[in-house]
Formats: sequence, structure tokens, C-alpha cells
Amino acid sequence: MQSLSITDQQINPDAQNNKTISSVSGQERNGVRKKEKQLRLFAHIFNSINEGIIVTDAEKSMLFINPAFSNITDYSANDLIGKSLDLLHREPKVLSCTMLQRQLYCYWN
Repeated sequence: MQSLSITDQQINPDAQNNKTISSVSGQERNGVRKKEKQLRLFAHIFNSINEGIIVTDAEKSMLFINPAFSNITDYSANDLIGKSLDLLHREPKVLSCTMLQRQLYCYWN
């Protein structure tokens, strides 16, 4: 993105403020639209898949929980977002110890 600075002489009424105008090319706009379309598609998939999904950060803090996870566990996103993934391993009603769950837990530890 090209950034054009406007000098004080070009803007008399607002001479004390530095103004910046951003110029966006058609190609950049198309790239942004393409990324927005992809994000909408990913959001649709995340929200409609029947498998429970949890997205965490590197510190195991839960960032996103899809509706299927809430249906499976009876926990709402509000119950879990911002909390540690370790909470789910202490709660017997959430995760029974399947091989996949043990592998996922080992991945984080």
C-alpha cells in the first residue's frame, strides 16, 4: 500500500495536524476481497462442521470453540474462551480419554 503524506501547505485549515492518505490499487483491493471471501468460507465451515473444534494459542488459551463442540460438551463458548485447555482435561464430563485425545494432550505438554 502506498502512503502519501500531505504537507502543511496543502492543508491550510488543518495545518497543525499531519494527515496521511492511503492509496489502494485495484489489484490490492481484489486481494483483500479474495482474503475476505476465504475468511467467510472458513467461518462457515468452522460453524457448520459436525466435529467439535477448539482453537487455542501457543499458551493453550482457548480462542474459539465451534457450535458442534458446544453441542457435544454442553459448554458454551462463553464458558471456555480465554480459559486454559488444561481445564478440559480436569473435567471428566468433557473429554473421555480416547487415544486421539491423549495424543492431543501430549502434543500440548
